[in-house]
Amino acid sequence: HQRIAIFGIESGKHGQLETYVGTIHRRMVGYRRALIEHGLDVDGEQVKLIECICSYEGGYNNLVALWQLDEHPTAIVCMADIIAVGVLDAALEHGVQVPEELSLVGYDDLPLSRWTKPPLSTVYQPSAEKVSTRQRYCCAFYKTAHRLNIMFSPHASFSAPPSQTHLARKR
Repeated sequence: HQRIAIFGIESGKHGQLETYVGTIHRRMVGYRRALIEHGLDVDGEQVKLIECICSYEGGYNNLVALWQLDEHPTAIVCMADIIAVGVLDAALEHGVQVPEELSLVGYDDLPLSRWTKPPLSTVYQPSAEKVSTRQRYCCAFYKTAHRLNIMFSPHASFSAPPSQTHLARKR
């Protein structure tokens, strides 16, 4: 994918990556690192960060607004599954085929992600490990960085980018 939208959680920072903190900062650092490894960057020509309310409506409304533009992304990464579910419903209601025209990935691996049509591809977070790590951090005041073993759960909402031929037929 070369045209990507990242639907971030509304922070009041208006896409200023250097001012993000906490979870949003860590996720954006990871996204940005992966993009740079593939010759892309956030808010370059091809990758746009769009902040939205962390809700079904936030995802839905932002997909509708994005689809009013001439250039559409071939992939959207959402910082939360609930945002992705709104994107998925808006895409389907507006005739956008997922994953044939638009790949979609959420974050959190909520059980809901397996019930959508198509099932949502999502990033799994080990919740028990997160709690355990926070408890150790709070109780022992240790400051060593700890990496969680996250895992991508590819389901039916993600595919290779659509061919130019397929996109030309849709227009």
